[in-house]
Amino acid sequence: MKNIYLHITGIIFLAFMLGGCADSTNSPDKLAPILEVYKPGVNDTVTVGKQAISYAASDDQRIAYFELYVNGKFVSHVDPNSDGTNPVIYWNVDSTLTNTKVSYYIVAYDDGGNSTKSKEITGVFISESHEPPSAPSNLSLRKFENSNTVFNLAWTDNSNNEDGFELWRKDGQDGQFHIVYTAIPRNNTTANDQVPSESVTYYYKVRAYRDTIKSEFSNIIGTTGSNSLIPHPVNLTASASKTGVKIDWVFPAAAESILGFEIERKGWGDYSQLAILLPSISHYEDTKQMNAYQIYTYRIRAFTGEGKSDWSDEISVTIPKE
Repeated sequence: MKNIYLHITGIIFLAFMLGGCADSTNSPDKLAPILEVYKPGVNDTVTVGKQAISYAASDDQRIAYFELYVNGKFVSHVDPNSDGTNPVIYWNVDSTLTNTKVSYYIVAYDDGGNSTKSKEITGVFISESHEPPSAPSNLSLRKFENSNTVFNLAWTDNSNNEDGFELWRKDGQDGQFHIVYTAIPRNNTTANDQVPSESVTYYYKVRAYRDTIKSEFSNIIGTTGSNSLIPHPVNLTASASKTGVKIDWVFPAAAESILGFEIERKGWGDYSQLAILLPSISHYEDTKQMNAYQIYTYRIRAFTGEGKSDWSDEISVTIPKE
Protein backbone atom coordinates (compact mmCIF):
# COMPACT_ATOMS: atom_id res chain seq x y z
CA MET A 1 0.00 0.00 0.00
CA LYS A 2 2.83 2.33 0.87
CA ASN A 3 4.50 1.63 -2.49
CA ILE A 4 1.25 2.46 -4.34
CA TYR A 5 0.98 5.77 -2.43
CA LEU A 6 4.54 6.73 -3.29
CA HIS A 7 3.98 5.83 -6.94
CA ILE A 8 0.85 8.00 -7.18
CA THR A 9 2.61 10.84 -5.39
CA GLY A 10 5.49 10.67 -7.89
CA ILE A 11 3.09 10.80 -10.84
CA ILE A 12 1.30 13.83 -9.41
CA PHE A 13 4.62 15.61 -8.79
CA LEU A 14 5.86 14.86 -12.33
CA ALA A 15 2.59 16.10 -13.83
CA PHE A 16 2.87 19.28 -11.78
CA MET A 17 6.42 19.89 -12.98
CA LEU A 18 5.54 19.27 -16.63
CA GLY A 19 2.53 21.51 -16.36
CA GLY A 20 4.62 24.22 -14.80
CA CYS A 21 7.15 23.98 -17.62
CA ALA A 22 4.42 24.17 -20.24
CA ASP A 23 2.92 27.26 -18.63
CA SER A 24 6.34 28.91 -18.51
CA THR A 25 6.98 28.24 -22.20
CA ASN A 26 3.64 29.58 -23.38
CA SER A 27 3.37 32.47 -20.94
CA PRO A 28 2.93 35.92 -22.53
CA ASP A 29 5.90 38.30 -22.77
CA LYS A 30 5.42 40.74 -19.93
CA LEU A 31 8.91 42.25 -19.87
CA ALA A 32 9.42 45.50 -21.77
CA PRO A 33 12.65 46.23 -23.69
CA ILE A 34 15.58 47.91 -21.99
CA LEU A 35 16.54 51.12 -23.82
CA GLU A 36 19.04 53.90 -23.25
CA VAL A 37 20.06 56.77 -25.55
CA TYR A 38 23.58 58.23 -25.37
CA LYS A 39 24.18 60.67 -28.22
CA PRO A 40 23.22 63.32 -29.14
CA GLY A 41 22.90 64.23 -25.49
CA VAL A 42 21.23 67.02 -23.56
CA ASN A 43 22.36 70.45 -24.84
CA ASP A 44 24.50 68.87 -27.58
CA THR A 45 24.80 70.50 -31.02
CA VAL A 46 24.10 68.66 -34.28
CA THR A 47 24.23 69.88 -37.86
CA VAL A 48 21.58 69.71 -40.54
CA GLY A 49 21.68 66.42 -42.43
CA LYS A 50 21.92 62.73 -41.61
CA GLN A 51 22.90 62.03 -37.99
CA ALA A 52 23.33 58.63 -36.32
CA ILE A 53 21.84 58.21 -32.84
CA SER A 54 23.95 56.29 -30.33
CA TYR A 55 21.88 53.98 -28.13
CA ALA A 56 21.68 50.53 -26.50
CA ALA A 57 18.62 48.26 -26.47
CA SER A 58 17.83 44.68 -25.49
CA ASP A 59 14.83 42.45 -24.78
CA ASP A 60 14.26 39.06 -23.14
CA GLN A 61 12.74 37.82 -26.41
CA ARG A 62 13.05 40.06 -29.50
CA ILE A 63 12.77 43.76 -30.32
CA ALA A 64 10.24 44.20 -33.12
CA TYR A 65 10.95 47.81 -34.17
CA PHE A 66 11.89 51.33 -33.06
CA GLU A 67 10.23 54.71 -33.50
CA LEU A 68 11.93 58.12 -33.46
CA TYR A 69 10.11 61.21 -32.20
CA VAL A 70 11.34 64.82 -32.50
CA ASN A 71 9.58 67.57 -30.54
CA GLY A 72 6.95 64.99 -29.63
CA LYS A 73 6.11 64.18 -33.25
CA PHE A 74 6.66 60.86 -34.99
CA VAL A 75 9.58 61.02 -37.45
CA SER A 76 10.52 57.49 -38.53
CA HIS A 77 9.99 53.74 -38.07
CA VAL A 78 13.11 51.57 -37.98
CA ASP A 79 13.16 47.76 -38.17
CA PRO A 80 15.93 45.54 -36.77
CA ASN A 81 18.64 44.23 -39.08
CA SER A 82 17.87 41.04 -41.00
CA ASP A 83 19.89 39.03 -38.47
CA GLY A 84 17.89 40.44 -35.55
CA THR A 85 20.59 42.81 -34.30
CA ASN A 86 19.89 46.43 -33.48
CA PRO A 87 19.90 48.76 -36.50
CA VAL A 88 21.60 52.10 -36.89
CA ILE A 89 18.94 54.73 -36.20
CA TYR A 90 19.44 57.82 -38.34
CA TRP A 91 17.92 61.20 -37.69
CA ASN A 92 17.60 63.25 -40.90
CA VAL A 93 17.81 66.71 -39.35
CA ASP A 94 15.76 69.10 -41.47
CA SER A 95 17.14 72.52 -42.41
CA THR A 96 13.90 74.16 -41.19
CA LEU A 97 15.12 73.46 -37.64
CA THR A 98 18.33 75.46 -38.10
CA ASN A 99 19.22 77.70 -35.13
CA THR A 100 16.57 76.14 -32.88
CA LYS A 101 16.69 73.79 -29.90
CA VAL A 102 14.74 70.54 -30.13
CA SER A 103 14.06 67.42 -28.10
CA TYR A 104 13.88 63.80 -29.19
CA TYR A 105 13.33 60.30 -27.87
CA ILE A 106 13.14 56.72 -29.11
CA VAL A 107 10.50 54.09 -28.38
CA ALA A 108 11.38 50.37 -28.61
CA TYR A 109 8.67 47.73 -29.12
CA ASP A 110 9.03 43.97 -28.64
CA ASP A 111 7.13 41.06 -30.19
CA GLY A 112 4.81 40.89 -27.19
CA GLY A 113 3.60 44.45 -27.72
CA ASN A 114 5.53 45.86 -24.78
CA SER A 115 7.25 49.19 -25.31
CA THR A 116 9.85 51.35 -23.62
CA LYS A 117 10.29 55.07 -24.19
CA SER A 118 13.80 56.38 -23.73
CA LYS A 119 14.57 59.41 -21.65
CA GLU A 120 13.68 62.52 -23.66
CA ILE A 121 16.83 64.34 -24.74
CA THR A 122 16.26 68.10 -24.59
CA GLY A 123 18.06 71.26 -25.66
CA VAL A 124 19.66 69.79 -28.79
CA PHE A 125 20.80 72.78 -30.88
CA ILE A 126 20.54 72.49 -34.67
CA SER A 127 23.30 74.31 -36.54
CA GLU A 128 23.86 74.83 -40.23
CA SER A 129 25.87 72.08 -41.88
CA HIS A 130 29.19 73.18 -43.33
CA GLU A 131 29.32 70.18 -45.62
CA PRO A 132 28.41 71.19 -49.18
CA PRO A 133 25.46 69.52 -50.90
CA SER A 134 26.27 66.63 -53.22
CA ALA A 135 26.90 67.73 -56.79
CA PRO A 136 24.21 67.17 -59.43
CA SER A 137 25.06 64.67 -62.17
CA ASN A 138 23.92 63.41 -65.58
CA LEU A 139 23.28 66.89 -66.97
CA SER A 140 21.61 66.48 -70.36
CA LEU A 141 20.22 68.82 -72.99
CA ARG A 142 17.59 68.70 -75.70
CA LYS A 143 16.36 71.28 -78.20
CA PHE A 144 12.68 72.06 -78.55
CA GLU A 145 11.32 70.96 -81.92
CA ASN A 146 9.77 74.33 -82.76
CA SER A 147 12.82 76.43 -81.82
CA ASN A 148 16.54 76.44 -82.52
CA THR A 149 17.33 78.72 -79.57
CA VAL A 150 15.37 77.23 -76.65
CA PHE A 151 16.88 74.28 -74.78
CA ASN A 152 15.70 72.09 -71.93
CA LEU A 153 18.32 71.11 -69.33
CA ALA A 154 17.78 68.13 -67.00
CA TRP A 155 19.95 66.67 -64.24
CA THR A 156 20.00 64.21 -61.34
CA ASP A 157 19.58 65.67 -57.84
CA ASN A 158 22.01 63.84 -55.53
CA SER A 159 21.54 65.92 -52.36
CA ASN A 160 18.79 66.11 -49.76
CA ASN A 161 19.76 69.35 -48.07
CA GLU A 162 20.10 71.91 -50.85
CA ASP A 163 18.23 75.22 -50.92
CA GLY A 164 18.27 75.25 -54.71
CA PHE A 165 20.37 75.08 -57.87
CA GLU A 166 22.38 77.46 -60.06
CA LEU A 167 22.50 77.04 -63.83
CA TRP A 168 25.62 78.40 -65.55
CA ARG A 169 26.20 79.00 -69.28
CA LYS A 170 29.25 79.66 -71.44
CA ASP A 171 28.66 81.40 -74.79
CA GLY A 172 31.06 79.99 -77.35
CA GLN A 173 34.38 78.21 -77.00
CA ASP A 174 36.22 81.33 -75.82
CA GLY A 175 33.51 82.72 -73.53
CA GLN A 176 33.35 82.68 -69.74
CA PHE A 177 30.81 80.81 -67.65
CA HIS A 178 28.16 83.01 -66.04
CA ILE A 179 25.00 82.33 -64.04
CA VAL A 180 21.76 82.36 -66.02
CA TYR A 181 19.52 81.08 -63.20
CA THR A 182 20.49 81.78 -59.59
CA ALA A 183 17.58 80.28 -57.65
CA ILE A 184 16.10 77.14 -59.19
CA PRO A 185 13.97 75.70 -56.33
CA ARG A 186 15.18 72.72 -54.30
CA ASN A 187 14.37 69.26 -55.66
CA ASN A 188 13.81 70.69 -59.16
CA THR A 189 15.73 68.78 -61.83
CA THR A 190 14.96 70.71 -65.00
CA ALA A 191 15.14 74.22 -66.47
CA ASN A 192 14.68 75.88 -69.87
CA ASP A 193 17.03 78.46 -71.37
CA GLN A 194 16.77 80.61 -74.50
CA VAL A 195 20.08 81.53 -76.14
CA PRO A 196 20.80 84.62 -78.26
CA SER A 197 21.94 82.87 -81.46
CA GLU A 198 21.51 79.47 -83.07
CA SER A 199 24.92 79.73 -84.75
CA VAL A 200 26.91 79.74 -81.47
CA THR A 201 27.74 76.69 -79.38
CA TYR A 202 26.62 77.10 -75.76
CA TYR A 203 27.85 75.09 -72.78
CA TYR A 204 26.02 74.45 -69.51
CA LYS A 205 26.79 73.21 -66.02
CA VAL A 206 24.73 73.16 -62.80
CA ARG A 207 25.46 73.04 -59.08
CA ALA A 208 23.50 72.86 -55.83
CA TYR A 209 23.74 75.40 -53.02
CA ARG A 210 22.70 75.77 -49.40
CA ASP A 211 22.86 79.38 -48.26
CA THR A 212 26.43 80.39 -49.22
CA ILE A 213 27.77 76.83 -49.44
CA LYS A 214 28.10 75.47 -52.99
CA SER A 215 28.44 71.94 -54.32
CA GLU A 216 30.86 70.91 -57.03
CA PHE A 217 29.60 71.46 -60.58
CA SER A 218 27.95 68.77 -62.64
CA ASN A 219 29.32 67.55 -65.94
CA ILE A 220 29.35 70.07 -68.80
CA ILE A 221 27.02 69.69 -71.78
CA GLY A 222 27.13 71.63 -75.05
CA THR A 223 24.38 72.51 -77.50
CA THR A 224 26.29 70.70 -80.25
CA GLY A 225 26.06 67.47 -78.28
CA SER A 226 29.67 67.65 -77.09
CA ASN A 227 30.04 66.88 -73.38
CA SER A 228 33.29 68.76 -73.00
CA LEU A 229 35.04 72.05 -73.59
CA ILE A 230 37.97 70.27 -75.23
CA PRO A 231 39.27 72.24 -78.24
CA HIS A 232 38.91 70.46 -81.56
CA PRO A 233 41.70 70.09 -84.13
CA VAL A 234 41.86 72.77 -86.85
CA ASN A 235 43.54 73.36 -90.22
CA LEU A 236 42.96 69.79 -91.36
CA THR A 237 44.66 69.07 -94.71
CA ALA A 238 45.00 65.93 -96.80
CA SER A 239 47.02 64.99 -99.88
CA ALA A 240 46.52 61.79 -101.87
CA SER A 241 49.09 59.68 -103.68
CA LYS A 242 49.15 56.22 -105.19
CA THR A 243 50.32 54.77 -101.86
CA GLY A 244 47.89 56.51 -99.51
CA VAL A 245 46.63 59.75 -98.03
CA LYS A 246 48.71 62.01 -95.81
CA ILE A 247 46.69 63.96 -93.22
CA ASP A 248 47.92 66.92 -91.16
CA TRP A 249 46.24 69.07 -88.52
CA VAL A 250 46.89 71.61 -85.79
CA PHE A 251 45.72 71.20 -82.20
CA PRO A 252 45.16 74.66 -80.63
CA ALA A 253 46.10 73.67 -77.07
CA ALA A 254 48.82 71.86 -75.15
CA ALA A 255 49.19 68.21 -76.08
CA GLU A 256 49.40 67.37 -72.38
CA SER A 257 45.78 68.48 -71.91
CA ILE A 258 44.37 65.52 -73.88
CA LEU A 259 44.82 61.75 -74.12
CA GLY A 260 44.88 61.52 -77.89
CA PHE A 261 43.09 61.85 -81.22
CA GLU A 262 40.50 59.79 -83.06
CA ILE A 263 40.46 59.79 -86.88
CA GLU A 264 37.52 58.62 -88.97
CA ARG A 265 37.21 58.00 -92.70
CA LYS A 266 34.33 57.41 -95.07
CA GLY A 267 34.02 56.49 -98.71
CA TRP A 268 30.55 56.13 -100.18
CA GLY A 269 29.05 55.02 -96.87
CA ASP A 270 29.18 56.12 -93.24
CA TYR A 271 32.20 57.13 -91.20
CA SER A 272 34.23 54.40 -89.51
CA GLN A 273 37.15 54.68 -87.12
CA LEU A 274 40.50 54.72 -88.83
CA ALA A 275 42.98 55.18 -85.96
CA ILE A 276 43.57 56.28 -82.35
CA LEU A 277 46.71 58.42 -82.05
CA LEU A 278 48.90 59.79 -79.27
CA PRO A 279 48.42 63.47 -78.32
CA SER A 280 51.91 64.41 -79.55
CA ILE A 281 51.12 63.37 -83.13
CA SER A 282 49.96 65.95 -85.69
CA HIS A 283 49.97 63.91 -88.90
CA TYR A 284 48.87 60.49 -90.09
CA GLU A 285 49.28 58.49 -93.29
CA ASP A 286 46.36 56.34 -94.34
CA THR A 287 47.60 53.31 -96.28
CA LYS A 288 44.57 51.11 -95.84
CA GLN A 289 42.93 49.67 -98.93
CA MET A 290 41.40 52.31 -101.22
CA ASN A 291 39.92 52.39 -104.69
CA ALA A 292 41.30 54.56 -107.46
CA TYR A 293 39.15 57.54 -108.46
CA GLN A 294 37.07 57.23 -105.29
CA ILE A 295 36.58 60.18 -102.96
CA TYR A 296 37.50 59.65 -99.30
CA THR A 297 36.56 62.08 -96.53
CA TYR A 298 38.35 62.48 -93.19
CA ARG A 299 37.66 64.11 -89.84
CA ILE A 300 39.46 64.14 -86.47
CA ARG A 301 38.69 64.98 -82.85
CA ALA A 302 40.54 65.09 -79.53
CA PHE A 303 39.57 63.19 -76.40
CA THR A 304 40.34 63.16 -72.67
CA GLY A 305 39.21 60.99 -69.79
CA GLU A 306 36.15 63.25 -69.41
CA GLY A 307 34.89 63.40 -72.98
CA LYS A 308 35.54 64.27 -76.59
CA SER A 309 35.86 67.47 -78.57
CA ASP A 310 33.72 68.44 -81.52
CA TRP A 311 34.82 67.03 -84.84
CA SER A 312 37.17 69.07 -86.99
CA ASP A 313 36.08 70.33 -90.37
CA GLU A 314 35.97 67.58 -92.98
CA ILE A 315 38.55 67.21 -95.74
CA SER A 316 38.07 65.14 -98.89
CA VAL A 317 40.54 63.76 -101.45
CA THR A 318 40.29 61.71 -104.63
CA ILE A 319 42.57 58.69 -104.97
CA PRO A 320 44.60 58.86 -108.22
CA LYS A 321 44.94 55.98 -110.66
CA GLU A 322 47.74 53.56 -109.80
